[in-house]
Amino acid sequence: MKNEPLMFIQTAKTNIKSSVHQVIYDSNKDLSNVDPKIVKKTENLVIMYKKGKPVLCSVNFNGKSLEGFPKDIVDSNLEIEVDEVVEFVRLDEISSITILKL
Repeated sequence: MKNEPLMFIQTAKTNIKSSVHQVIYDSNKDLSNVDPKIVKKTENLVIMYKKGKPVLCSVNFNGKSLEGFPKDIVDSNLEIEVDEVVEFVRLDEISSITILKL
């Protein structure tokens, strides 16, 4: 028996007409204005926090900086634990994230 895929699925991206009979859900709707690198980095840092391995970071936004542990992403806001207090920063306001200590 050969080790080949059993089936290929070809996909295409096409625009569709909206309909009142069908609801269209786009999971990236809230994150469309956010830099994809920032989204990926925050998602990875949140995963590390949830695994019990928090990563100390500096989050820069709107000319300000917070040092803490990225905890979760809720409604396009990043929760950052700073000295046992949770701060919220909108993902679209974040200009950079720097890992300070693993």
